[in-house]
Amino acid sequence: MRRTVFIWGIAAALVGCGSSQNAVERQTKEQKLETQVTDSVNSRSFTVTFDYVQPHNMISAHYLTSTYYVKLKDDSVWSELPYFGRAYRADISNTGRSPLSFVSAVQKVTVKRGRKKDYVVYLKLRNGNEWFDYYLNVFPNGKSTLNVSSSDRESISFTGQMEMNQ
Repeated sequence: MRRTVFIWGIAAALVGCGSSQNAVERQTKEQKLETQVTDSVNSRSFTVTFDYVQPHNMISAHYLTSTYYVKLKDDSVWSELPYFGRAYRADISNTGRSPLSFVSAVQKVTVKRGRKKDYVVYLKLRNGNEWFDYYLNVFPNGKSTLNVSSSDRESISFTGQMEMNQ
């Protein structure tokens, strides 16, 4: 009986040590990811890929089946996003392409630290005659949300994951 209790005690101690090691590894991995997010945002060099879209006039979010992204590199933005919603003024000559698919120089950029250790990145962009405000929240784990407001369209939101540029 004593021998069985002794063996169970050793087994429980070993399992406990393994769990604490996994917790330490997980915490180290989370800190490394948070450092990568901070470095990418501060260097203004990152890509965010999006997998969900929430149009302003729809109740639920929709899963995106293609690759959509926003890439920021120094003072340029590559935006490849779909648009669903109401247009107040539309470019009739460019009907085959999304109004959120363009390459633009950044007119204004602001990076602030949020309350939940996230980053709030504000981008003022222009595509032809249309002005866009991109409000990007990047959380320490790389999860991101983007709200796009336009001078000519209803707003639209996206949810995705940041990819750090190496």
